[in-house]
Amino acid sequence: MDGQGNLAEKCATFIFTKLEKVGENTKFVKFDRKGKADPTVPNDKRGIYLFFADLNGQRYPVYLGKTDTSFRTRFSQHDVINQYMHGDIDELFHDVKKDGEVCLGAMLIYLPLPMVIKLAESLFLCAFNFALNGMENVAPRTRITDLDQTPDNIIFKYFSPALDAMEKESKDIVKRLRS
Repeated sequence: MDGQGNLAEKCATFIFTKLEKVGENTKFVKFDRKGKADPTVPNDKRGIYLFFADLNGQRYPVYLGKTDTSFRTRFSQHDVINQYMHGDIDELFHDVKKDGEVCLGAMLIYLPLPMVIKLAESLFLCAFNFALNGMENVAPRTRITDLDQTPDNIIFKYFSPALDAMEKESKDIVKRLRS
C-alpha cells in the first residue's frame, strides 16, 4: 500500500460491486449545482451512502457515510453537497479531469438495523481511503492525481471475506427478527 491505504477512487469498481451486495436495496441519485437531490431520495429509509464524482460516465467514490435518520434528512445537512455547490469537488479532480463536467451522485444502500449500518460503514472506512472522509481516514485530500483502477491485493485477501461474513450474519439477524 502507498501509506494512505487503498485509495477509494482507484478501487471504484470493486467498491460499487461490494456495496451492491450489502443492502436490501440500492438506489442511485444525482445532485444539481444548487445541492438539490433527485426528488426520489427516500424520507423513510436509512443505511450507508456513498458520494461519488461522475466524470464522463465513470463513477469515483469520494465519501462514505451512514445515517440513522433518513437519507433525505442527512443530505439536507451534508458538507459534501456544500463542497459540490462551491466547486470544491471540481477542484479535487482538477489534475485528472480531461473534458466534461464533474457531477455529484450518491449510492444509497438501505440497511434495516443500526448495528449493521455501523458495521458496514466501519468495514469500508477501515479498508479504503475516501478523499473527503476526514475522521476515519488520515485527513481529507485536496487533489486526486491518478484514477488508474489498481486496488491492492490485500483487499481481496482480507476485506472480501470479512464483508461476506458480515453480509451473511446481518441477513440471518434480520430474518430472525422478522420471524
